[in-house]
Amino acid sequence: MMLFLPNCRFALEYVEKAKNKCIFLAVKGAVKKEIRKFVLGRTDMLVWIRVKVENRHEEVQ
Repeated sequence: MMLFLPNCRFALEYVEKAKNKCIFLAVKGAVKKEIRKFVLGRTDMLVWIRVKVENRHEEVQ
């Protein structure tokens, strides 16, 4: 499942509702760190995040 989320707030709300599921988020690079920080800080959530940016040159590992 691939989701295209309009902004970071929506993404965080979705992740919060998607506990114990494998969720694939496609978001812009600007919200990449915020979502990862949020998810990695939640040890009670089994969520895998795959982030893809619209422009490949924006992606930073």
